[in-house]
Order: sequence, then structure tokens, then C-alpha cells
Amino acid sequence: MKSENYLPHIREHYEDLPYPPYEPAEEYNQLQALWMHQLPRINHYCFAGRKRFEEEPFRVLSAGGGTGHAAIFLAEQLRDMPAEIVYVDMSEASMAIAKKRAEIRQLENITFHHGSLLDLPSMRLEPFDYIDCSGVLHHLADPDAGLQALTDVLVEDGAMSLMVYGAVGRTAVYQMQDLMKLVNEGVTKKDEKLARLKKINQFLPRANWLNLARTVYRTPDDFGAHGDAGIYDLYLHEQDRAYTVPQLFAWLRGAKLQMVGIPGDGGKQMMYLPQSYIRDMPLLEKISQLPEEKRYAIGELMGGMITKHTFYAAKQPKKPADLADEELVPTFNPSAMSKEQQRAMVAQLAAGQAVPVPRQGLNTTLQPDAVMKALMQHVDSKTPLKHLINKTMMQLQKESHKVTRDELKARVSSILQQFVILEFIYLRAADVPIYLGADDLQARFLAGVDKKA
Repeated sequence: MKSENYLPHIREHYEDLPYPPYEPAEEYNQLQALWMHQLPRINHYCFAGRKRFEEEPFRVLSAGGGTGHAAIFLAEQLRDMPAEIVYVDMSEASMAIAKKRAEIRQLENITFHHGSLLDLPSMRLEPFDYIDCSGVLHHLADPDAGLQALTDVLVEDGAMSLMVYGAVGRTAVYQMQDLMKLVNEGVTKKDEKLARLKKINQFLPRANWLNLARTVYRTPDDFGAHGDAGIYDLYLHEQDRAYTVPQLFAWLRGAKLQMVGIPGDGGKQMMYLPQSYIRDMPLLEKISQLPEEKRYAIGELMGGMITKHTFYAAKQPKKPADLADEELVPTFNPSAMSKEQQRAMVAQLAAGQAVPVPRQGLNTTLQPDAVMKALMQHVDSKTPLKHLINKTMMQLQKESHKVTRDELKARVSSILQQFVILEFIYLRAADVPIYLGADDLQARFLAGVDKKA
């Protein structure tokens, strides 16, 4: 470990206020499921839906792993598989919480290292197939050096899941940070800084940008949501930067990396798409001809609410699982909804009933036409796309709808792409298992606890 790579005040911050704050005993109540780290999602976006995690060794790095959300979720999914999760963090307090969580779950596939992610290339670790680094790089004095350190330990055909702050959506946050730097000038104690922040919050006028933001959407990590650690991290952090979409793409190009798929998770992909806001078809047609970087920048500026850029990145060109590949199986995401909710949605659509889908303040409604009604009667997480198209064609013909196979394929692809963006469906090869969702993983863990008891 090279201590000169630490920013001492940042390390001290996370020793005093481990983040995100978490009580290890909560493991008995829930599994913290993270969208980006669901195996079916990783497979869909990073390995074209063809990765069999149970057959091949799979090395995972959680860089700046904090109190362990990503490491624990990945380790629970990869339990009893030939996988190893390597956790690295510079905060011993945060690592102690992560270790306790792993101990409670009896996870033996995590190894823990105390250190800076900047030292990864010198740690002599074997390279990794998948790297998680969420909410870390934007707190480094040199984010470029941090990204390069991660790139150096990624296998050539691997992928990274990254999260850095969004400049446009955090406008109110940075105004609050600037305000508190003035208010707290000369103050060194965290308790006093927090006390002054809470007092200032009480007196913000309605026209303050933070209060304006609160009228539109609930500010992430707002007062009380994550305790003192949350509000300190958000409004009092001493090393913090953010990116616009163009800056994000330029940053990746500088590291010889490229984005995989549309940024955003948990339905937030919609926020980057101009069609989520614009209803004028001639204008949309012109915008659709722009490069993806400019299209996403338009979405970011129009929506104004992207506070975090969450995305996959890779060294080599990677395409997510492709709906043009008719051998792939559209598979419902078990972490997006319960089986009962899934069946209810499918039944509604098959019956021709509209289904509203709220996502990040954007209200999408699935409006079933004849093709969607017919398709939804056959999507079962088992049937490959080619058979779904054939079955849908036969049903439409019975109902006297005239459509060519190419026209039908295009419409089915459009429908399923919408389901992918909403995180309802991922694609997998037929020989890839349906991996357990968060609820089933937690049930498996609790069953093991009961047996040992």
C-alpha cells in the first residue's frame, strides 16, 4: 500500500462516517440488491447473454467497496460457483462492516484488502473479469489515474460497472456545497459542520435551488435518508466532482474505454433518451441521426434530474445481447417484480389493457396493440425469440391480421427493447440458467441459517 496515494482527509471522512451507513444485522432482514450487479443484467449487457457463471472461473473486483453492498450482493449470487470477489477499500471502518456482513452470511468467496484502488496495479492481483467501482472515482484528486488503475487490472474482454456524479442533476447539491464552505469557513470538526448544515437547511427560502429540486423530485440522500453519513457525503464532501454526458464520453476515450449500452439502471435509461420527452416525430427523426453521445446529452439537459451516471464500460467493443439474434430467450427479470406482479402485468397486456409504468418521474404507459397482445401470451422466460415470433405470427393470422415476418420481427424487437429499457426483461442464451433474484437468494440464505440453528 502506498500511503501517498491517500487523500488523508478523505480517508478520515470515511473512517468517521462509513458509507453507505449499514447495520450488519440487517442481513437477516434483506439482501441489498443492486440493479447493475444482477447476474442476468451483467450477462445481457457485458457478455451478450452467453456467460455461464457456474462453469468458468469469474473474478470480481469491488474497488472502493465501502460497507459492502456490491461485494455482498455479488458474492451471494455467485455462492457455490467458481468465482472470487476481491474487496478493496481505504477505510478500515467501512471494511469492518463489510466483513461482518460476509461473516453473517457465511460467504467464503470474498477476500478483503485494505488499500487504495490507485495501488491496484502494484498489488500483484490476478486480472478481473468484472469490476465494480461505484461512487469512488469522483472523490479522487485525479479521477483519470483511478480509472487507469482499474483499466490496468481488467481482462481484455471484461467489463466494468462505474458510477460517477452527474453535473446537471446535482446543480442544487453543488450550490449547497458552496454555501456550506462559506458558512463553515474555519470549522474543522465534523459535528459542528453537520450542525450548521442542519440549521441552514431549516432557513432555505422556497426559491433556493435545493428546495426547487425537492418540489420536482426527492433529492437522493436527503436529510435523514441515510443519517449524518448521508448528508455529510452529499453536502459537505471536500473532494467531489461531476460529469456531463460529453465529459463522461471524453473521460472514457482518454482511458481507451467505451460505454456498453445505454447508461442508467433501474429504469433510468429512459432519462437519457430524447424520445422520453419529445413527442414531435419530425424533430425526433432528426435527433435520432445524431451520435449516441449527443442524443444522451440532449436527454440529460432536457430532463435535468440525472444525479448519477451509472454505466458499463469495456476495453473492447461490446454489444449487449441483440434482439436480432433469434436464438436468445427473453427472460423476465426476477428482481424487477415478483412472480405474481409479472403474471398480472402479462395478463393485462395480453387482454389489451394499458399498464402504466412510473420511472424516475417519467410516466410510461405500455399500450398494447395487436402484436403486443399476441406476444405477451407466449413470453414465458423459456421460449427463444424465433419461436415467439412464429407463435405470434400464427395467432395474428388466426385473428386475420396481415403482417409479414420482417414487419412482425421489427415490431416484436421494438416491444422487447422497451421491456429491456424498463428492466422487465433481459436476454440470455437457451443454455444459460435463470439465475435467482434477490427474494429467492434471501430465502436461500435464511433457509441455511435455519438449518444451522
